[in-house]
Amino acid sequence: MPVWAVYASDADGGAPAAMADALWTREYAALPGVALKRVDDARHFIMIDQPERLDDLIDVFLKGEDGSRIRRRAPSAAGRR
Repeated sequence: MPVWAVYASDADGGAPAAMADALWTREYAALPGVALKRVDDARHFIMIDQPERLDDLIDVFLKGEDGSRIRRRAPSAAGRR
């Protein structure tokens, strides 16, 4: 199951890129295969600061365009009607 961690970086009052990269790399070091995706010029609320960039990242993730494969579960027998 692919995992992406999307995080913010902002050199103008937020976490500079090198600091954000180091922090998130350390935090996710134990998770094999995680892909860290930095969004520049954003602070805590990426969806407000960079909504188009976040939308693009989500689209790429869901489509598997980065090479990861998203496997969707088949509906359970209980869910079929």
